[in-house]
Amino acid sequence: MAATIVADRGAAERLRSLLEPLRGLLPMNFPALVLGHPPEWHIGRLELLLGNAEAAVVELRVAVARTETLNLVLLQAWSQIDLAVALHRRAGAGDREEARAILTEAEARAERNGMKWVVAQAEMARAELDGHCWSRLRSTPPSRFTSVWPTGCGSPRDSPGR
Repeated sequence: MAATIVADRGAAERLRSLLEPLRGLLPMNFPALVLGHPPEWHIGRLELLLGNAEAAVVELRVAVARTETLNLVLLQAWSQIDLAVALHRRAGAGDREEARAILTEAEARAERNGMKWVVAQAEMARAELDGHCWSRLRSTPPSRFTSVWPTGCGSPRDSPGR
């Protein structure tokens, strides 16, 4: 998670292979977390950071399915948001439309469950899908951010007033 938050591509490259043996498991950082994360979600986020949209889509589809099966409410919306961004970046036939539909569902899920952090992630994703920078959003993103997107807008830390 940290590698994608701080956009550390070197760490992403090193971590990618280390997560492979964890596929199918639900690792936890006990006692800090009360829920586990599907490794496929982290692998997908790393692939997204590394610019591998095709691989990211494959991994994030698995992650979304696993979060649904395991009813990991927080990660259901967040993994859908990442999948929407990956589809948008892959830009294959039908990808952009699918990305918008998935993002709309994720936004509704996050709003319904009062997940402000995930709502902010959805807003940043929506900005990328709409071709805007995150700084034009209606709400102020939290001090921590997911820097695997938006692309072409610069880091939120580079924004004036930050």
